Amino acid sequence: VSFDGDRIVAEIQAASENVARFEIYQDGILTNIRQRIDETSILTARRLPGARWVSLLARDAAGVVSLPISADMGVDAKGNPTTRVLIVGVNTYDDPGIPSLNYALRDGGRFAEALSSVKANMPPVETIDYLKDTRATPVAILEKVDTLLSGLGKGDHLVLYFAGHGLQDENDRFYFGTSDTRLSDLTGTALAFSDLARRLEQTEARITLFLD
Repeated sequence: VSFDGDRIVAEIQAASENVARFEIYQDGILTNIRQRIDETSILTARRLPGARWVSLLARDAAGVVSLPISADMGVDAKGNPTTRVLIVGVNTYDDPGIPSLNYALRDGGRFAEALSSVKANMPPVETIDYLKDTRATPVAILEKVDTLLSGLGKGDHLVLYFAGHGLQDENDRFYFGTSDTRLSDLTGTALAFSDLARRLEQTEARITLFLD
């Protein structure tokens, strides 16, 4: 593996005829796939903004994967990817069947503090939004997710942190409980994780989800 500016060049020699394709990952993100054509192949890829590590692996027709070959590309002089964070914390619940919590807001605050004091050699966080208690309605959460996802692309990063009650209905669907959530109407008053998932499926950005 060699580097030419922001271009990655990999010269591959397949040791087995069973190899079907080669894959390039940058900081764990799959960026390129090349079907095997002959024993020796040249695979190129454009470096993701801020990416540090590149890994190359082979996969056969049955899906068996080789050990990766990795290389350190060094610090990207052109800058870092965009990282945005949404924290949702709910301590109080109106429904008497949902016990209020003592530490959800505190935990969310500590998470925000930790991200605000990252070391100098870590990628900076562009924005941290925190929705608390009654402000953390299902509509507000989804609107904020849409706003934070806007403009993010491959190599960028959205971090979601939820501190509060997780709930499940009789059809095994999962929800995040908000202050106004009623157990008798989860569909209408709680945040369905399926609604969140549909939004996250539309982005190429990396998603990290914390459930506390």
